[in-house]
Amino acid sequence: MTRQEYDRLQSLLPGNNVSLKQVQAAEGAWQADLADYHSAQRMLGLEEARARQNWGPVLAAWILNDSPEFEQLAQMQQLLVQVTLPTGARPAAPATTDLQLQDGRIVTATLISRFPYVEPRIQGPAYLYLTRSRTDLLPGMTLAVLLPSGPSERGVFVPADAVVWWEGKAWAYARTAADRFVREGVSTNMPLPGGFLVERNLHAGEKIVVRGAEQLLSQEFRSSIQGAGGD
Repeated sequence: MTRQEYDRLQSLLPGNNVSLKQVQAAEGAWQADLADYHSAQRMLGLEEARARQNWGPVLAAWILNDSPEFEQLAQMQQLLVQVTLPTGARPAAPATTDLQLQDGRIVTATLISRFPYVEPRIQGPAYLYLTRSRTDLLPGMTLAVLLPSGPSERGVFVPADAVVWWEGKAWAYARTAADRFVREGVSTNMPLPGGFLVERNLHAGEKIVVRGAEQLLSQEFRSSIQGAGGD
């Protein structure tokens, strides 16, 4: 606004409609405002750099742009979780991870970015994760984090409800036709929450019986006994 006023008065000066003193005063006000603007720009640049140093580039952008993600954090609808890996751990962190609450329940957290500070006690790489706010999650709490480790394994997840036991071995029934089921061996060497990771016998896309597997086992052996009696 002061620049516009200065330009207006400057244009009136040749016609002696304003005094030189008025033009000089307007120029002084404009130069003072310009200096304040440049000072504010420098301060903003310092705050941006400080935000990136303290929180990393992603969260800093949320703060500086007043994004919806930052608004959710400010309103405590989402919570930040700092996850620190052990010293010597691999430098990459998974896109999502599981947090184990103090009562044993599991909640999911989503990766934001690398955290630019090292946790003093553990001295390992740290990352910032985002999780939904809960009444049993409070600032300063220490939680167990479930992270993948070791070589990756490929297989089919079989729910525990689909597994039946016979002669000390685990089995599951795969549906091969509308009225036909085949019993396949299930390895229980790799248990997962709610089931098992099976590497052999079963394949991705196969339909397995989750409810009624025990009835199928009983029917299978009932048919075998009847067939043996008929022979």
